[in-house]
Amino acid sequence: KLDYLDRLIKYSAVKMSKTRILFFIVCLFLITFYQINSISNEIIALITALIVGFIPVYYLQSKATQRALVFLRDYPTVLNSISSAIKAGLSTIIAIERSVFLLPNESLVKIEIKNLVNKIQRGESRSMAIEKFGDGIDLPDLVLFRSALTLTLEHGGRFTKTLERLALGSRDRENMIRTARVSTQNMRMTANILIVLTPIFISFTAMSQRGYLDTMLN
Repeated sequence: KLDYLDRLIKYSAVKMSKTRILFFIVCLFLITFYQINSISNEIIALITALIVGFIPVYYLQSKATQRALVFLRDYPTVLNSISSAIKAGLSTIIAIERSVFLLPNESLVKIEIKNLVNKIQRGESRSMAIEKFGDGIDLPDLVLFRSALTLTLEHGGRFTKTLERLALGSRDRENMIRTARVSTQNMRMTANILIVLTPIFISFTAMSQRGYLDTMLN
């Protein structure tokens, strides 16, 4: 089972190993701590180092969210296309394959669909191929799609209605994520500025005024 950092690396699709990222985090922490500690108090140095050390994790989280949004841009349309093709009489796998013909090659949805179809056509286990579909995207909706597709291929059923509901839910999720990112953009920007400037302000004040840290901490 993947731990939190493993999942972030997988969902963000960065070309760095877990060991290298941990090494980078530790280096940032140590460099920041010793630099700030040389001009300020150990407590301020520790707090600043922890904040700076978290930057790579924040970057991975941001990249993972961005990839999920890019995936969601095409995903609902593809689900509706699959549903329409099945209603027109195509088999489920053919409908899935044809649903991404008009998408650009760099589309994350098209890449995942092509990988899924290729694995099934090569004779790989359907359940294993479906299980790997979209496993590098941080999107809970994909679990429902994988489960519904597996049940449909094994036992049949009305897959089109499920696809339409999934498309509607995915579009709502995309709107929710985008709205949340826009509404908190100014807040995140202000927080980032304060994170950077507060330790700097405290450090310069501590150097220019004797007893400042003792007064602040007491």
